[in-house]
Amino acid sequence: MWLDSTGSATSGDPQHHGALRRWVELGKPLIVRRPGVSQDGRSLSVGLALPPAAPKGEKLRMAFEVPVSAIQRLSLPPLWSGCRTAADDATAAEVHAAAGRGGEALRMFGSHAWQSLTGLPYVSAGSDLDLLIGLSSPASWRAVREALSSIPLPAGVDLEIVIAGDASFSWREYSCSASSLLFKGNSDVWKGKKSDVEALLDGPANRNPSPASIAIEASRALRDELAAYPKPGLVSHVDSGSHPDMDAGTFLASIGAIEPFFADLARAGADGAGLPHLQQIGLAAERAMERATGGRNTHRGAIFSIGLLAAAAGLWARAGTSATLGTIMRDSWADGILLPDDLPGGSDGIDMGHLHGVGGARREAKDGFPSVYHIGLPALRKAGLAHPGACVQVFFELLAQCEDTTLIKRGGREGWQFGRSAARRFLAAGGVLVPGWQGAAEDIHRAFVARNLTAGGVADLLAATLFVHRIEEGG
Repeated sequence: MWLDSTGSATSGDPQHHGALRRWVELGKPLIVRRPGVSQDGRSLSVGLALPPAAPKGEKLRMAFEVPVSAIQRLSLPPLWSGCRTAADDATAAEVHAAAGRGGEALRMFGSHAWQSLTGLPYVSAGSDLDLLIGLSSPASWRAVREALSSIPLPAGVDLEIVIAGDASFSWREYSCSASSLLFKGNSDVWKGKKSDVEALLDGPANRNPSPASIAIEASRALRDELAAYPKPGLVSHVDSGSHPDMDAGTFLASIGAIEPFFADLARAGADGAGLPHLQQIGLAAERAMERATGGRNTHRGAIFSIGLLAAAAGLWARAGTSATLGTIMRDSWADGILLPDDLPGGSDGIDMGHLHGVGGARREAKDGFPSVYHIGLPALRKAGLAHPGACVQVFFELLAQCEDTTLIKRGGREGWQFGRSAARRFLAAGGVLVPGWQGAAEDIHRAFVARNLTAGGVADLLAATLFVHRIEEGG
């Protein structure tokens, strides 16, 4: 990434700010951290490593936050074929040919790439050769994998495989005998199976997602919902909102525990299972959640909502239909979903439904998730899928219009109206599409925390929106 002359640091060691300023004035690039945009959307996390200093060859590595407004241009890591310092390496040439077998490009990162980009001396006798292949389809992965399997990587050569720009893994780790694999995503790191590579690549683009890929998209939607900030009163990577007994780690542990059950639900949906069978899988997911969180309710609502949509996605893939997930869910299982009026008390949603006459998540599911299709997805498109505040915009659009039994439980109808009014004011002022939106959203977040308000039902609808978008539209 390159900055213009306004690219002064907003954080980092003040003693390093002068080095950053001189670097930018020379027109040289910086490294963007994944995820690049900070949680509040105002700044970009970047790194700068100066050339090794004699006599020990030590690098000075610096980290900064810089304004998003100062971005001049962005670029993928450079192509291996354009990095003169490594163009004659025999192993890299073989890997380059393997990438070409799958129609993919071989790129460089690390010292060799940095030397090529800056013209400064970064490469030494002990420098690793860092290579990168981005995958775009299951077919390209199969071709690349077959070609790479015959190429031994010597010590000092590292190869990273990037899946659709959103997750990566080490080829050296993949090619060893272990069955598990460490994935590095844009918002977190997780341990998965080698078969997850195919699952991450197939599915939405081919309109035939496997149960494993459906489960991955479900957990991905939940991780992205967690990462969105600020969501009034809710847990994120920044703070715990109105939930002092939870934090982001609690939610990540829960997501990891419940992911396999979304695959079970997808398989059950594909097999045409009835609602009682889906409910048994959901209850098993809740027990796994409670074990992972010490009894805390992090995702009960999401297990219900996204669980039903995952079952619909399984049937959607099996049948090859053009119907939406919401329509499939409604036509297949809605008749068995009882509304609060038909049920005794026992859960927050049912109790609030009795008290205030709202349907909450059960009404949403019974009607085929109209809030997802009529509010969430249009808001996601309006904000622009690449906008750092897109999830926040969706959250506020849903908060402004939807029933949330969690919010009603915390604050009664007065708290519910407070939340809806705050959301409507935020949207009327332009939402995330105007400068300063982060501060306005944070003010509402703090007001929610001060009143001990939270909107877990809206958070579930946000995650459901992301899940539906990725399955149906391949986002």
